[in-house]
Amino acid sequence: SETTNRRRMSMKPLDWVEFKWDLASAPAAQEPLPEHYRIAEATAEDAEEIRKVVTRSLTLDPTWSAELDRVIDIVDEWVNRAFAAGHPIALRHGQRIIGCVMISDDPASSNNLAPGPCVSMEYRNRGFGTQLLAAALEFLRAKNVTQAVAATRASANAARSLYAKFGGIAEVADADRLLAA
Repeated sequence: SETTNRRRMSMKPLDWVEFKWDLASAPAAQEPLPEHYRIAEATAEDAEEIRKVVTRSLTLDPTWSAELDRVIDIVDEWVNRAFAAGHPIALRHGQRIIGCVMISDDPASSNNLAPGPCVSMEYRNRGFGTQLLAAALEFLRAKNVTQAVAATRASANAARSLYAKFGGIAEVADADRLLAA
C-alpha cells in the first residue's frame, strides 16, 4: 500500500542478512519429532491460524517487536504469497498449529523461506525451529531446487544459530531487493 511504501522509504533500513544453502550438502533433521507432533503442508483452512502464529512469534520476540510495524506488512505479504503460490508448512501439536514456515520452490526466488521457521513462544527451545528448517530444506531438495535462500535480521536467533547449524552461508542482504521480492 502507499502508506506502507512511504513508511519504508522514510525509515532507516533494517539489518537484513541472507543465508544460502547448497541443498546437495545441507544436513537433514537428525531427531524425529516427539509423539503427538507432526509437520505437514498447511491447507487454505489453516491460513488464519498460521498468520496468528507468525504475528505472535514476531510480536513476542524482542529482535522483531521494536520494528514490528515495519516488518509485519512485509511478512503479511510473504504469508499471502505462500498461500497463493508457495507451500506453507505447519507444525502441529495434536490439532493445534504451533509453528510454521513458508516455502517458495521457485528456483529464481530471492527468498525461499519467507517467513522462515516461526514457533509459538511456549514451544520454543525444544528443537522445533530446527525441525521446521530441516523439513523446509528437504521439501525444496525434493522439488529439485539446488540452492535455498532465506533472509532475516542479523540479530535474530535464526541468524545467530539456527541457519548456520544447517550450513547456511551468510551475506549482508540487499534490503530493497528483499522488500520487492
